[in-house]
Amino acid sequence: MRLPAIASGLASALALAMAAAPALAEPLTYVCLLTQGAKEGTWISPQVVILHDPAKRLVVVNDPVVMAFGGQPVAGEVKVDNAKRITFGWDVREIVAVGGRKAMTMRYRGTFVKATGAFSLAASPLGYSNGFEGRGTCVRR
Repeated sequence: MRLPAIASGLASALALAMAAAPALAEPLTYVCLLTQGAKEGTWISPQVVILHDPAKRLVVVNDPVVMAFGGQPVAGEVKVDNAKRITFGWDVREIVAVGGRKAMTMRYRGTFVKATGAFSLAASPLGYSNGFEGRGTCVRR
C-alpha cells in the first residue's frame, strides 16, 4: 500500500470526526517512515500515519496492518506527552490466527521524539510473550 492511499483513508476518517465534533482545532499529522525492523507483510509496516488533535484528544492511526485487518483507520490515544516525546497507543483487534482458530489483539505503541523526529514503534500480541519493533523518522505537519 502506498503512503498516499493511507493518507487518503486517514483524511476520510478525519472528515467524519470533524462532522461529529464542530470547531475541531487543526490536527497535527505525523507521517512516519520506518527503515529498521519494518517490512511489508509483517506486524511493523514501513509507513504509519497518525492524526492528532490535542484540543479534542483525538488520535486516528492508519497503516497497512490496520487496513488489512480492519479496513479503516483506528482510534488511538496519547499515552505520554511531554517536552521530549509523545507516545501514542492503539490496538488492532480481532486478528484471526492461521486456520481461523483464535482471534487476538495486537497492541501498538509509537513514540515520536520531538527534538529529532525519531520514531519507534512496538507491537505486542496480547496474551503472548513475543513482540516486534521498528525504528525510523516522522515528519510532523
